Order: sequence, then C-alpha cells, then structure tokens
Amino acid sequence: MKIFRNQLCPCRSGKKYKNCCSIKNYKNKENLEKLNKFYASLKYINDSLLKRTNCIDYIDASFSDTLDLSITCNALSLIKSILQNNCYSITNALNLRNIIECITLINMNEKGTISEQQKELLSEQYKIIEYYIYVLDGSEEFEELIDKQDLLRRYEEGKNAFFKNGVNEHKIKKIAKTRIPFLCEEKVNYNKLIKINCPEFLDDYVILSKIVHPSSYIRIEDKTKYETIVKKIVRMLFDRYSIDKCGDKLSFDDEQSEIYSDSNIVALRLKEILKEQCKELYSLSNYLKVNKHNEEIDYLIGLLDELLLVIYDVNTDSQLGYCENAKIKYKVIAELLACYNNILLKLLDKSFKGYYFKMLTYHELLKNDKQEESDFVVENSFQLFQQQFSQSSIDKHEFAKKFKKPLGYLMDDKGIPPTYMSLVKEYLASLYGEERFADKNIFIKNFMFLTYKESNYMSHGSGYLYFVNIGAWNDDVSVIRFIDYAVCELLDKISNLYKKNNKYKQIPDRLEKSVKILRRLYNEKMYMCIDNPKRVKNN
Repeated sequence: MKIFRNQLCPCRSGKKYKNCCSIKNYKNKENLEKLNKFYASLKYINDSLLKRTNCIDYIDASFSDTLDLSITCNALSLIKSILQNNCYSITNALNLRNIIECITLINMNEKGTISEQQKELLSEQYKIIEYYIYVLDGSEEFEELIDKQDLLRRYEEGKNAFFKNGVNEHKIKKIAKTRIPFLCEEKVNYNKLIKINCPEFLDDYVILSKIVHPSSYIRIEDKTKYETIVKKIVRMLFDRYSIDKCGDKLSFDDEQSEIYSDSNIVALRLKEILKEQCKELYSLSNYLKVNKHNEEIDYLIGLLDELLLVIYDVNTDSQLGYCENAKIKYKVIAELLACYNNILLKLLDKSFKGYYFKMLTYHELLKNDKQEESDFVVENSFQLFQQQFSQSSIDKHEFAKKFKKPLGYLMDDKGIPPTYMSLVKEYLASLYGEERFADKNIFIKNFMFLTYKESNYMSHGSGYLYFVNIGAWNDDVSVIRFIDYAVCELLDKISNLYKKNNKYKQIPDRLEKSVKILRRLYNEKMYMCIDNPKRVKNN
C-alpha cells in the first residue's frame, strides 16, 4: 500500500512519513542518480534567471525571479556537496538556511501577505543597501573602485520610492539594517516570519542558525537530524523545480567530466592542489588527536575538521563556476576564523588561568535551552566573571542578558560582548596589518572587511542576490585567498605560542611542517587563479 508523505509514519513514531522514514536512505544509488540529473534542471533554471539580471534597471525582475535565483544558486551548491558526500559543513548549512528564508517569502507572497508596494520596493532596496555598504561606511581609498555620484543618485531614487510608501528618513535608517528592508518593518526577523508562514521549517531554521553562527562552535553532532533537514529541503526543491527540460545543461557527473578533462590542465592541477591541502589538514588533525595534552588542542582539532569540509566546499564551488556561493559563504567563514583566532589566543594565554575555557563551556551548556541548567550556568559563570573582573560593577541580571548573546562569553569587564562585525574587523586588521594590494593603494584589511559587508547581505534570502553588482558576485578568488592565507597564519601563530610557553615541543614542530606545505600550495593556487577565467553574470 502506498504511503502518502503527509500520513503518519507506519513506524509509529508519531511523525508524518515525510519527516520520518521517508528520510532514511535518501543517499541510495537511485536517489543519487535522480539528484545527478536534477542538477541539470536546476542549472537550466538558474542560467535563465541569470540572463535577466542584466536587463536595464531590472525591469523584468519579478518577485519570484529574485527568490528563485537565490534558491537555485544555493541549491546547486548543496546538491553538489551531497553528491560529493561533503554536505555537513557550516557553509552548506548556510545554503539550507538561505533556501528556507526564500521559500518563506515565497509562501508569504502566495498567501497574499506581501503587498504590491512591498514587491516594488524589493527592486529598490538594493540602491539603499549598496549606499550603506560602499558610501556611508566606506573608505576614501575605494574611490577608484566605485562611482560615488552614481551610488548617491540611485540611493536618492531608492529613498524616494520608500518615502512614497510612508517610510520617513528616520525609519529608513532602521529598516536598512534589517535583512529584509522591503517589508518596511523595523524589528522584522526571519524566525517570526517562518513561524507564521513556514512553520514546518521553524525548528530546522533554529538548528541551522546555531550552526552558521559559530559563537564558540560545536560540530554537527546529530547527523541524523541534520540529514532530515537536508532531505526535507531536497524534497521541497524537487516539488518546486523538477522539470523535464534542461536545455544543453549537463548532469553533475557529466559536468565534472567536462571540467576536469585531460585537456584542462589548470582545472586538473587546482583539483590536485585542493586534494593535497585536505590531505595535509586531515593528517595534522589526526596527529593532534593522538598527541593532544590539553583542552585547547581539542578546540584546534574541531577547527581543522571543520576547515576540511569548508575548504573543499568553497573551492569546488569556485572551480565549478559558483562564484556567488563562495562570496555568500565568506561571511560565516570569516566569523568562524575570527572566533577561533580570538578564543584560541585566550585559551593559550596562561595569565587567564583557564577562565575563557570555563566560560566557553558554560556558554555551550546555555545553548541547550533547558531552564534547570540555565539558572545553574548563569550563577556559576557570573561567579567566574566576578573573580576575573573584580572591578566590574555589572549585576547578575545584566550579566545574564549579555552572557546569552552569541559572543557573551567574550564580554569585557564592563559587561559588553563583541559583535561579529567588530570581531571580524579586528581579526582582519591583525591578519593583514598595514599591507596593501600591490597594484592598488588599498589596504587589504579594509577591502576584505568591505567584502564581509557585501557577504552579509548576500548570505540571506532577501532577494538582494539578484541585484548585487558584478564585481561582488565574481569575487571568489579573494575569498579563496583569504581562507588559505588565514589558515596558514593561524597555525603559525599557534605554533609560536607553544614555542613561547616551552611546552609540547613536538606540536609546534608538526604545525610548522603543515604551514610550510600549506603555504606552498596556497602560493601555487593563487598564481593559477589570477590567470584562470571565472564565470561572470550573463550579459
């Protein structure tokens, strides 16, 4: 007897079939072959949407087009990773989250809860977003890259469109800081929208949001739950986009064969470099697992294991031409590395006597959302805080509010935790110092922070991806360069700290060996990437 997706599962779990046993074995040979062919259909839809993004003033951009482009961009990268058996990274979790955000807005539109005026503002909000990214918070050094007068002109156009819909000057500043400006709500967030319009994905969205915000970082421990989310998203994608027509687009396997053909020497070498990078990181992680002596080594191992997945995901995105995905994912990668850099340095600083490791542990417990644990955690973490910062006048109630924030365990003696943006800005400054690009009078730290701000908007399913400028869309080489360089610098920094402490001599020696290998591969890759043409938006 056929079991329908919305019926109760026959295993008596109490769940609907689509959310239970239907999930199991979705990676069997038959389903993988379906995904392999479905890839071609998605590519066909995605390319047709890309062609419309260069119409004058985006006059052909429908509300659905903008969201379908974002969904198919994220879906192509997700399905690629499933077929490569590499879909467990923080970056693929971001793909899943973006798709949920987009489908929520699509559901709202189909219910009629998004007005025609709001849909019109969708194609005007990018003018305000770009002004905030490039002009309002920008630096004079970027004048050779941007046309400020044109950005200002378009900003005024965008503002006037919002003014006609009852938004005043004061309010526009507030809604511009939200992820969904066109809805014209100052305190809007996706959680509230999903709860009302896409409730079947709410729990999944909460889980994914914790994964992609690496406040301290826990690897995906419950793979069954994660795979359930993947299955639900893939099923939804099939329901929305499964078509027979795919034009001249190839299946994933056929596209791989074409890209990595014997005649494509550059692509083959980039693939080999990526393999060597991952092999070295895997070897280093295994070495540390055998030779670990303290808590911070566990934390470093966690970073290496995650980087293996992230580096493979983003590099294959770039090699397959998904430049926008590399840029979308830069935000979470920069935050991940900034958090690790900050935390590891504090863990290795013996003057703190284990304070940050204990606070980190308590913060992880707080994520369990269990009230009986919450009170215990707040009480004990507050006592630790008072011991470390005896001069602080903050009371327990205020401490509890700040400690629950994503980076609460890093709060200073005034009880102020850093934001992701401030943490990333500080990290980029420490990573690049006063170094400038060889061919431009631009500080690398400032350029990469500008890239981070672009990624902040591109990494949400708000429709902005449809309108983003070509330079930002195709900036995948900067992202690849950042990851490789940052990994080498972080491992080198940790090695030097261990040397300074005169402990575990074999660990800094092993780290030095890895840094030497990874830097050689990084230099070769960058030399090849500079001259290797990338896919651009269709003209």
